Amino acid sequence: MTAVVRLTLPTRLILNELLEAQEREMYGFELRILTGLPGPTIHQILARLETHGWATSRWEDRAPGGRPLRRYYRLTPDGAAQARTALAPRGAVSDSPPAPPGRHADSDDRAPHAATAPPTRNTSHTPHSRNQETT
Repeated sequence: MTAVVRLTLPTRLILNELLEAQEREMYGFELRILTGLPGPTIHQILARLETHGWATSRWEDRAPGGRPLRRYYRLTPDGAAQARTALAPRGAVSDSPPAPPGRHADSDDRAPHAATAPPTRNTSHTPHSRNQETT
């Protein structure tokens, strides 16, 4: 059995992409384009997934056109099952970027709705009310 992987938002984004591409391998820069995450973050997460047995990797034999060799990653069958289970309670990560701080992800760019006025306090029953007669 594989170890439990901490599911940070970047880890969830990468797991979702690897799950969607279950039939093929992916390389780090490809994940960078799809997730918008920085390269070092992606490679740290991929290394952690490999350490815990959720993913496997291989270097390509030779690179066409003299480009650097790529390291390809794929979820293991157990890792894919673990990822599906781990992501299920929280739901899949949306393809849309996270909302800026202070905004909800489902809000739009329209002006905020006018807030309703706060309720006024009914002071007619208090002993110090201006409407009460003094003796």
